[in-house]
Amino acid sequence: MEVTLYTLWDTYANYLHNVLKSFVTKTLLLLFYFFMNVYITIRCQNSSTEDDLQILPSSEYQIRPLTKLEPEQQLQAWQISVAV
Repeated sequence: MEVTLYTLWDTYANYLHNVLKSFVTKTLLLLFYFFMNVYITIRCQNSSTEDDLQILPSSEYQIRPLTKLEPEQQLQAWQISVAV
């Protein structure tokens, strides 16, 4: 049997697809975890204040930079951003 690039692709295409799908799934779950931690930090602090109007993040774009900060810094940064 002659081994060609086409036969190698057929052999490993499904394997490569599963590896990539697993990697993407794990990456997305990790990002979701970080984003939810930031959102929960901001939400819990906002719910403890007496303000009736809560300004919470509405998109991933707003939360992404805050994931690199500690929870206290996340809250301070968010309060500064909504005060502007």
